[in-house]
Amino acid sequence: MIRSSSTRWELLLADLSLILFIVSLAGLATAETHANSQAGPPSPSDNDAPSQAIYRNVAGAPQLGEWLDSQMLDPRLTLTIRVEYSGASKAASLARAAAMAGEATRRGLPVHTVLVENVEESAIMAELAFDRSH
Repeated sequence: MIRSSSTRWELLLADLSLILFIVSLAGLATAETHANSQAGPPSPSDNDAPSQAIYRNVAGAPQLGEWLDSQMLDPRLTLTIRVEYSGASKAASLARAAAMAGEATRRGLPVHTVLVENVEESAIMAELAFDRSH
């Protein structure tokens, strides 16, 4: 029987490939764990899931309370009110946002308010979303 010398290097190469594969996987798992531990605490926006419904405070739209009454409210939902305002409209925008927050609170919804200053055009919108922190 004639033995081929090529069998040895093929087995050695297969063994080395398997070792490289295992070491690579172990390195990836360690890197991912290390990256997750370095991430720090999540920001408030990281806790919010995608919006379930969006309300825009525009001409002809129902009041927020009417809109909320038409939604299927769940105790896990949070209403996020986003207020964009310029310097001239600050007082009116904040008063409207406070009134909207009051309407939501009366319906038992937790409210987050996001204020964005120095925009060209003032706008107010509200989003219903499941809060991941609950």
